[in-house]
Amino acid sequence: MSEKKASPFKTVRDVTFVYTSVSRPQKQLNKDNKPALSDNPLEFHAWEVKILVSETVFKALKKAFKGAKNFPNVKEFTAEECVEKGMMQEEPDEDQVLIKFSQGCLYGKKGDRKPSRPIAQIGIKGKVQDRNGLTIDKDTSVGNGTKGHLQFNPVENEFGLYLYPTALCITELVPYEAEAGGYDEDAFGVEELDEADSFDEPEEEEAEDDSFSDPSF
Repeated sequence: MSEKKASPFKTVRDVTFVYTSVSRPQKQLNKDNKPALSDNPLEFHAWEVKILVSETVFKALKKAFKGAKNFPNVKEFTAEECVEKGMMQEEPDEDQVLIKFSQGCLYGKKGDRKPSRPIAQIGIKGKVQDRNGLTIDKDTSVGNGTKGHLQFNPVENEFGLYLYPTALCITELVPYEAEAGGYDEDAFGVEELDEADSFDEPEEEEAEDDSFSDPSF
């Protein structure tokens, strides 16, 4: 009997999602004014996931994935600020750290740009519902304060180590309400990733593991 190949994916459990969209590509800043590699409208766009985790979990992540490029631009919030700024429904037991994960919508060299795999989004019950019976699919809009698990793929390339988001498992959905007036992301001081951070995707991806059985932090 052949041994099961170890999954490259890692999972951080029981996170809070904020300013997250796996169905609407987000435009990325091009600070260095680099030329587009194609005329595809998704150039300089990425799928984005932002999570709040406790300082304890953040320290564990930094230890496990030393030097990851996702970590230098994190933002810290007190437990009170998380509620005041509408990112969480209730005050957490610890102060929180906001981490951004981004996956470029396209990958490949100039003249050979291809769509990257969208980030999967499933529910905890049968992959189609959260614990309260709300429907979860790839088009579900995730509101601030949504709880769940994030799966990511650590990839080392010529630019360094990046943790690319691959899947969300929603346990408690907070429906997104567009009429709430949006948000002022600039006020949080969250820095955009450079083009290399967002767009240099690995050209070959492993089969997706939706079991969420990796050790949690």
